[in-house]
Amino acid sequence: DLYDDLTGMRLVKSMHLEEARLRRFDLRVAKLRVGQIEHVGAVAAATGAGRAVAAVAAAAGVAIAVGGLEMPVAEAVVLALAFGRLMMVVLGVQEAWRNVVYALPAYEAALGLLRRCREQAEPAEHGRDLPALHDQIEIDDVGFGHGPDRGTALEAVSAVIPARSLTVICGPSGAGKSTLADIVLGLLAPDHGRVLIDGRELDRGRRRAWRRRVGYVPQDSFLFHDTIRANLRVGAEEADEDAMWAALADAAVDGFVRSLPDGLDTVVGDRGGRLSGGERQRIALARALVRRPELLVLDEPTSALDAESERQVLDALARLRGRVTMIVVTHRPAVLFAADRVISLQAGRLVTAL
Repeated sequence: DLYDDLTGMRLVKSMHLEEARLRRFDLRVAKLRVGQIEHVGAVAAATGAGRAVAAVAAAAGVAIAVGGLEMPVAEAVVLALAFGRLMMVVLGVQEAWRNVVYALPAYEAALGLLRRCREQAEPAEHGRDLPALHDQIEIDDVGFGHGPDRGTALEAVSAVIPARSLTVICGPSGAGKSTLADIVLGLLAPDHGRVLIDGRELDRGRRRAWRRRVGYVPQDSFLFHDTIRANLRVGAEEADEDAMWAALADAAVDGFVRSLPDGLDTVVGDRGGRLSGGERQRIALARALVRRPELLVLDEPTSALDAESERQVLDALARLRGRVTMIVVTHRPAVLFAADRVISLQAGRLVTAL
């Protein structure tokens, strides 16, 4: 809750929700405090009861040894002390076992998570016959479902994406646009059907290698709280300054970066908060371009931008036309009009591919 409130502080303050969210936070803290007090109380009660039983047993042992067995008092006391030391060890073992039992559910959950991660881990990429894009990407009868509770996201989708073209994937919300883009990117594996890169199937062993050849610009143009230089090198660690300026020029943002007092060494702030939406989006585009990708995928790149910022992003895409294969997931008319090819989806089904 605290993380959500800090992340959504603008919404909380704009809707005057400070007191309501504070009450919710106090309630959660109070419940947590009650649970902790109950746990500490239970542990303390068990420990105290154990020590009380040990003391009673030691006293009873001394009484029996002296009165019933006619053991000298000194020897009986020594025996009681030894018994007390033994009981302390037993209580320590009991406390350790209680801690183990308390931690077992979390440990088992962590082991289950690791097991599922290993089962779903991608294999090492093939060292030969890697996919390279020269002619086209073919989507052949692709189907995908997010799970039994969420239904089918894509069903029997077939289309061709020519190389070095601008292809737009459009459709209403929930039509499967981003899912199809993720499959072409190699982030998701189709439940049935296949994706072919110049006739070679993008199978399980090739996806990691294929992702080395693609660039991706998400709808939320996330930037790290670091310099522009460091954000660009996320896309390509080996990129030199010339490569970074070339990528910035292709993204139509080099002039803005040159105007900054610190240039490439300007810190962009938390999630790029010191920049405008259009500036963040174009720097995110440059970060993808510095990789020199064969395929560039942009997910709703202008949905949150004003008209001028949208024009600047479209100008950047126009500079790339014919040089790199581009897939743009969008419903914005300005992007649709600039497309070479349009793939339209409705409820996970292909409507048109023109």
